[in-house]
Amino acid sequence: MSTIKTNSITHLDKSGTANMVLASDGKVSIAEKKLYSPGCIIQVVSHTKSDKSKAATTRGSSQNFLDFATQIGDYELAITPTSTASKILVMFDVTITSSGRYGAFGLVRKIGNGSYAQISKGDTFGTKRPPITKGVNHDDAWSNYDQAVQPGSVSGTWLDTTHNTTDTITYSGYVGGMNGETVYVNSSEYGYETADDEPYAGSCTSSLTAMEICG
Repeated sequence: MSTIKTNSITHLDKSGTANMVLASDGKVSIAEKKLYSPGCIIQVVSHTKSDKSKAATTRGSSQNFLDFATQIGDYELAITPTSTASKILVMFDVTITSSGRYGAFGLVRKIGNGSYAQISKGDTFGTKRPPITKGVNHDDAWSNYDQAVQPGSVSGTWLDTTHNTTDTITYSGYVGGMNGETVYVNSSEYGYETADDEPYAGSCTSSLTAMEICG
């Protein structure tokens, strides 16, 4: 068996910084986001929203959720893929509740300076039912006191295999009431609307995480 002794490896057509550095302790260093092995994680980006917000919506007759939904403030993250073939695994967790029975959450994406488009949604059928990502629990107008004080959580994942870009991708969430409901994020309706500083009405968090995976 032969041994090659060197402290760095550089591509024939590359000048300057080495592609791979071999340290004396055996550690191998590769430039950030340059290791290519199908299925490996290239980068992870995450954002947490800790403030509370609400959205009151009026649907009208549109079947398109984004026509009447509202973007959640301070709930978005941006990731720049290293390759058009990369997959982006998006994980969302939203602490959320609705003042009525028909609250909804939608995961959205925009590429570069484009507009947000809905992703991770149900099929369209009929002429009235809007495709959404997740439904939102109703806090039962405070009559169910435990649920009214502590909101529930909506969570899920979506694998983005259709971006086909190395431009910046921004993911976010929209909320809306499909029958005029107000939707609350990081707080229950009770915790948001009452002036009382109650010790049992928690202040919550919501998060978004995106992982770039080699294609």
